[in-house]
Amino acid sequence: ALGSAVDVTTLEYVLYPLPSASRILACKSVGVTVFSLCDGIGGIPLAIDNVLRNAGHFGISTLVTWEIGENASLCAKKWWETSGKPANKFVNLGDLRKERATTDDDRMLELCRKYGFPHVICGGPPCNNLSGNNRVQATSSVRGRTGTTCAASDSGLVNTMGHLVATAQRVAERMGIM
Repeated sequence: ALGSAVDVTTLEYVLYPLPSASRILACKSVGVTVFSLCDGIGGIPLAIDNVLRNAGHFGISTLVTWEIGENASLCAKKWWETSGKPANKFVNLGDLRKERATTDDDRMLELCRKYGFPHVICGGPPCNNLSGNNRVQATSSVRGRTGTTCAASDSGLVNTMGHLVATAQRVAERMGIM
């Protein structure tokens, strides 16, 4: 059902070069660690896993997600379990807005030690106030007027996601990974 709910084929096409990346190639037989931000129903990790497995890789071995939608997270977890992956290698850490690793190097280091350094960081920020479907009006704190804006609390998560990636890069440099 998950593969039908998300255009996984398009995602796979975009991700096609992924298996040849040197850090991914080094993990061909043991799998990769993926951090999925605002994971939703897990469409991006599913596409990543498909691309890697179709290229003869092990696929995703550890999936760390941040998702507040309980039903969405259950859908992703169900895919994980029906794929025969160990239940303890799927972790949902909840609300990304409360995650200190977005700016705290020590918290990111703690996550890396516990789950492994992420080979891939992906995600899709909520876009209710930006998409054509389920459009929600938001008040822009920047302009002080009502309208469609990235400053809305959920869509502003794209900035939070960028901070987490920057923190991961600093930690990788500190660990000698990059």
